[in-house]
Amino acid sequence: FGGGGDDVIHEAATDTMGRVYVTGWTKSNDLVTTDGSGGVGGPSSSARYAFVAVFDPHKQGNANRLVASTKFGQAVDWETYNTEGLALTVQGSSLVAVTGTTESA
Repeated sequence: FGGGGDDVIHEAATDTMGRVYVTGWTKSNDLVTTDGSGGVGGPSSSARYAFVAVFDPHKQGNANRLVASTKFGQAVDWETYNTEGLALTVQGSSLVAVTGTTESA
């Protein structure tokens, strides 16, 4: 799942269907995403971008276990603004709340 840069998971949780949700931060421009946010990044390769991903351990094959993944954050005008997912909670089978921190405005 990780990319070519540093990737850190801060917290993991499961839903009632047994899917695993993780949040943390990445410096990988090539972190696998399912929503087209894979190019999120920008001029600063040292910025940390938050991510949230969902895995289904009941699916066959390691590559197919990733259900959804996104990353978000901001780097503007060559400035680095770190964004990190620090904690998450899951209610039921799909309601997710993520908390974290950002240096962007």
